[in-house]
Amino acid sequence: MGGEAALTKVVPAVVLSSGHKMPLIGLGTAGSPLQPTEALADILMEAIEMGYRHFDTAAIHGTEAAIGQAVARALERHLIKSRGLVFIISKLRCTDADRDLILPARKETLGLFLALLLLLQSGEQTLAMEKLIDLSISSL
Repeated sequence: MGGEAALTKVVPAVVLSSGHKMPLIGLGTAGSPLQPTEALADILMEAIEMGYRHFDTAAIHGTEAAIGQAVARALERHLIKSRGLVFIISKLRCTDADRDLILPARKETLGLFLALLLLLQSGEQTLAMEKLIDLSISSL
């Protein structure tokens, strides 16, 4: 099944204040690190082939690398036309709360600079997100 799968045509989406569309049905990856990263990336590729375009993760889940790999493969195989078609929600570790660590942490774990929604839990993380918005890397 190539291109945009049938699921993407029937899953409603909400438009965020940033203008990004967030599919209302997503796939959570908590509890998934029991799988080796490569095996989980294969599973997530199958989800992308089925039409999933919304993934929820967190650094503590240990699944960000697999999501990054699956998205990269989907792009290579032309299952998705652009990275912007996949909506990723992630949560920051407290140790990555420093404004200068958020970009490197996302690049290291997701293999991508962009997670469309980062959930913040402290004032320092909010300042870091403001820096990202200023850099036009991500917006809420």
